[in-house]
Amino acid sequence: MKQFKKCLTLHLYRRDEVLAAMRWAIITSNISETIFWGLELFDSDMEEDALEMLEITWVTQIGFASFSFLRRIINIYISGELDRDSWIYLLNSLALVKARDSSAYYLLIRGTSSATDWVPQFSHKTIYESLNDALKDTLKRGKVLEAWLISRAMAISELWGILESLAKERGRQGELEELRVSRLSCYEQLAAAFVLVSLDDTRWLQANESLKQRDVASEVRAAIDEWDSEESLKLRRVYKIRPEALLYLTKRSTQSSMESSEPEIMDNLLQSLFDSSYWTDIINEYLDDDGNWKSDSYQEMFYDTYFPSTTCDIPDEWSLSDREKSHGRGLGRTDETGLKRFLDTMLQRSTRIGVWNYVKIENYTDTNWSKHYDNLRGQCRSSLEPLLPLYPVSKKFEII
Repeated sequence: MKQFKKCLTLHLYRRDEVLAAMRWAIITSNISETIFWGLELFDSDMEEDALEMLEITWVTQIGFASFSFLRRIINIYISGELDRDSWIYLLNSLALVKARDSSAYYLLIRGTSSATDWVPQFSHKTIYESLNDALKDTLKRGKVLEAWLISRAMAISELWGILESLAKERGRQGELEELRVSRLSCYEQLAAAFVLVSLDDTRWLQANESLKQRDVASEVRAAIDEWDSEESLKLRRVYKIRPEALLYLTKRSTQSSMESSEPEIMDNLLQSLFDSSYWTDIINEYLDDDGNWKSDSYQEMFYDTYFPSTTCDIPDEWSLSDREKSHGRGLGRTDETGLKRFLDTMLQRSTRIGVWNYVKIENYTDTNWSKHYDNLRGQCRSSLEPLLPLYPVSKKFEII
C-alpha cells in the first residue's frame, strides 16, 4: 500500500493525513468530512494523490460491493477532466456507499500468510494435469481462496491469460480491462480480477449497480459555501484530523507519542512551505533566480498576503487546539503494529466472499505485494509441481 509523502496543503494540514482522513470519512459515511478533506486536496492541487487514495479505499474496503465506485475513478483517468463541482458530487456519491467488501485485499493477505507448502485438499472431480487446469477449475467453481493460493506458483503472464479467458466466457472482459487501466498495483489488480471472474451472476449485478446520484444536501452545500467564503486560513481549518485515521498511512503513526509535529509549522514554517509543491509554486513568485527574496518588501508582501497578522493567521500565534487540528503527538506505533491494527480495523468493518473466517495475521510486516509474491513463486512452484497430476478428492462420510 502506498504511503504518501509528508508535505503541507493549502491550509497547512499534512498531505498524508488529509488523504487518510478522506479515506476514513468515506468508510464511516461522513459526507461533510469526506467533501471537506476532498476539497482540501483539490484546492491544494493534489487531485492525483486523492484519486490514488480512492483506489486504495476501493481495493481495501469497498471492492465488488460497488464496482461502480472504481469505475467512476477510472473514467476520470480516461477523460483527464475533473472540475471542482464534479469532484464534490463524486465525493458525495462515494460517501453514500455503505456496502463493504474486502475480498480482494483478503486474498492478498492470506496469500502471504499461508504456508508455501500448502497442498490442495478441497473436493474436485477432475484430474488436474497442470497448475493451469487446477486454477481454471477452482475459479469456475468459485473457490477463490484456493485458486489464489495455487496462483502463487504461476507466472503473472499465465494468470492474466487465464483471467482473460474466463472473463470473456462470463461477459466481463470490459470490466477486466477497466481493472487493468486502474493505478492499483499489479497484484492488487490480479486479486480483484480473481474476484471479478468468480462472482455469481446475482453478486455481479449488485456490484454493477450505479452509484446513487443524489444532490448534495442543502446543509452540506451551505457548509461548502461557508468554507469557501472564509478568508482566514486559521478559521478555514474546520475539522481536526481524527486519530483513528492516522493509523499506518501517515508519518504520525510511527512518530513517538512523546514527540509533536508542531515545530513543522511553529519553528520551521518557511522550510515546511518550501518542502511542499503547492507552496513552492507560490513562494517562487517572490524569489529571485538565486532563491532569495527579491527584496524585504517582497518578503513582507508574501506574509501579508498569505499569513496576515490582522487575521492571526501566523501559526506560532495559534492556540493549541488550532494547531492540533493538523499537528500533534504521534501514535508511537512500529510499522508492524500499525499495519496489523490497520488491517484488524479494516477487516472488522467489512465482509468477505463466502464464509471465510477472520484469521489472525502473524509475521506480517508490510504490503509490498511484489516483494512478497515474487519471492513466494519459486517456493510454491517447487511444492506444487511434484504433486501433479492432482487426482480427484471427494468428501467421505462414515456411518458409525
